[in-house]
Amino acid sequence: MLRIVDLFHFSHDPTIERFVPHVPATNPDQPQSVWAIAAAHAPLYWFPRDCPRVTAWPPSDDPQAM
Repeated sequence: MLRIVDLFHFSHDPTIERFVPHVPATNPDQPQSVWAIAAAHAPLYWFPRDCPRVTAWPPSDDPQAM
């Protein structure tokens, strides 16, 4: 079964036109990647990094609720 998942990338750099997989300088053993997050976690990135923020999700046993 094919599952479609929305992934997002948030950046402070508005000039990025294309996301190219790369090895992080801080972890050279990591394979090339483009870092992305699932839609459910997007609110963690809605504000600038220097903004205090807290987010929480209620626990659920229902996979459709996530």
